Amino acid sequence: MSIDPTFTYWTAVFIPAGEVDPTAMTADFSELGEGDPVDARGAMVHFRSALGADANVLDVYPFPDPDEALETYRATETLKVAGM
Repeated sequence: MSIDPTFTYWTAVFIPAGEVDPTAMTADFSELGEGDPVDARGAMVHFRSALGADANVLDVYPFPDPDEALETYRATETLKVAGM
């Protein structure tokens, strides 16, 4: 039994091959495979496989809104740069 939280929706923030700016894509895991919620590790594996080796998956977030995922990623990166 995993102690990691599982969710049905995950959104990946990634940089597509040949691009410089991140974008986001959401997957509904209730419609994929067995339909069970997955943890962050499972979501990351899915997105890396689905997007291919040329895409750089930066992070995954447990919500269905790609804009929210991009905002969260950018805010987190800003805090890292600021040393917080």
